[in-house]
Amino acid sequence: MATGYAVYRGGLAARVWVYDHSCLASGVALPTVVDPLSPTPGTGFYYLVAGYNAAGVGTLGISSSGVPRPVPSGCQ
Repeated sequence: MATGYAVYRGGLAARVWVYDHSCLASGVALPTVVDPLSPTPGTGFYYLVAGYNAAGVGTLGISSSGVPRPVPSGCQ
């Protein structure tokens, strides 16, 4: 069971995909947060959420290619 959540935000640029997420919010009680930024025209954001507890941070899931999504350090 998660005792807190870390929310990550990454950028989406036209025709380019790379995991570039960084910590948007940490220590939140629910897996939701309001993002104060809006993407510029032609771009967007993606969001990932990881739960954590005394055992550590959970994963950010698996990409469509079967590779685990990277978890940046320092977001809890």
